[in-house]
Amino acid sequence: MHFTFLYEGAAEREADYKTLEEAIRSIEMGQLDRTLWSIQYVDTAGESQVYRFPLERDRVEQSPNESS
Repeated sequence: MHFTFLYEGAAEREADYKTLEEAIRSIEMGQLDRTLWSIQYVDTAGESQVYRFPLERDRVEQSPNESS
């Protein structure tokens, strides 16, 4: 599949990967703040899609407050 990597909405680079998961990993491995990146691609139905990384606050599980 062909992917266009967008940084703050602007095309930054293009690459081919077998799956969306591989394209996602390519960003996750090299970026501390992934929230500025998104990945545009055409799905198997021929529709244009955009994958957006979740905000860091959405990725962190909140633990319950502990009393001491």
